[in-house]
Amino acid sequence: MDSLRPAPPGPNLARQLLQLFSEQNWKRIGVLDLPRIPQDISASVSAGPAELVNLPSSCIYEPALDPWELSMRRRAAKMARQILAEELAKGVGIRDWELVGLLERKFRRAGAEDLVILLSNGKAPPAPASGVVLGNDYSVAVALEYRGHWVRLSRPQTSAAIAGSIRNRFDGLLQDWTGPADSTEYVENLSAAYPYESCGRAGIGLGCIFALHVESTINGHRFFYGDTCSHGETGVSLL
Repeated sequence: MDSLRPAPPGPNLARQLLQLFSEQNWKRIGVLDLPRIPQDISASVSAGPAELVNLPSSCIYEPALDPWELSMRRRAAKMARQILAEELAKGVGIRDWELVGLLERKFRRAGAEDLVILLSNGKAPPAPASGVVLGNDYSVAVALEYRGHWVRLSRPQTSAAIAGSIRNRFDGLLQDWTGPADSTEYVENLSAAYPYESCGRAGIGLGCIFALHVESTINGHRFFYGDTCSHGETGVSLL
């Protein structure tokens, strides 16, 4: 029976690589993250005609800022900013999961494909809704995917004066990107592994799309503000 026949063997990658090296007369091969190459391939190739060289992290390719990708991410970021600006104040006095429902309906109708909404009542970092009643001071963090492209934002709900001071801190960190990192900042590389990963400023190279968040403690409340940015030829800027 066909179902009982053994599966055909997989390709012998080491043999194929050795053949390619021989055909091209290659003597030295640069490999990113050489220690993670499968042992059988590394051993076979190392014994062959070419030397394997581990490339330093400075040689790692950074993604280019593709115009289509930038367009999709900008559209997603604009959508998120607008919805949060319009809906955030509606959460005052209701339970956090009610606000999440309101936001999700807005985001889904606007075209969001995947969506994560976290909230902070001012006492802890943003987390999933737990049924608490939201007061006058809280924050919402949103990660959304639009046509395969992710953006991340966080916004505080508070007085205009406090919100303005928090935004000024965010703008200051972005403008002084080459300066020392702030202990309250949080950086996510949106160009990295799906859908995003935490890193420091050093992990954001030329061509990266990233999210920058800043935490501010005011009158005993923890507030969070963040947005999606890009690292282009002229430096970092809001997307």
